Amino acid sequence: MQGAVDDATVAGINAWFSNPKADSAGKAVCGEPESVHGIVKTLVDSVVPAVARTTDRVEIADLFARLANLLDECRHEDAGTVYHDVVVVRSPRGELHGLDEVTAHLKRSQVEGEHTQHVHGDVLVQVDGDRAKATANQLTYFYRDGEAPHRTSGLRVACTAVRTSAGWRFSESQITLAWMQEK
Repeated sequence: MQGAVDDATVAGINAWFSNPKADSAGKAVCGEPESVHGIVKTLVDSVVPAVARTTDRVEIADLFARLANLLDECRHEDAGTVYHDVVVVRSPRGELHGLDEVTAHLKRSQVEGEHTQHVHGDVLVQVDGDRAKATANQLTYFYRDGEAPHRTSGLRVACTAVRTSAGWRFSESQITLAWMQEK
């Protein structure tokens, strides 16, 4: 394991390996008292920032899933759970400014009898304090009840997220069409 960490370090990646062999000498996995798999009750200072960064990244990645759900379920009034009040959304269809304009656009875009399924993948998040950059690939399937999709599109979504009192929200979104298939 130390060799892998050494290779990563040479490649410019911050990595650490702590060999537990010395600390585990004379201890057992099971026993009374349990001394190897006991409950961790305190975190060392070096772990706390890493946990916070990981939590932020998970919460920001979760915005993509929540956005997909509200779009697919036509819950346009819930856009404020994903977007900031002063959001700017740029897409092939135009540029929208503010939560009210985004919500109105979503309502106008709804086609009677047509449903969507949004799927996000390859989500990458870079947190910098109370701001973050997040990107994802998005597949959108357009279909009617009981039928296979009649249109599918592949999109690249690049967002800026900001920490608010209500949690992370997208303040900017750039949606780029990569491809579209009509049947």
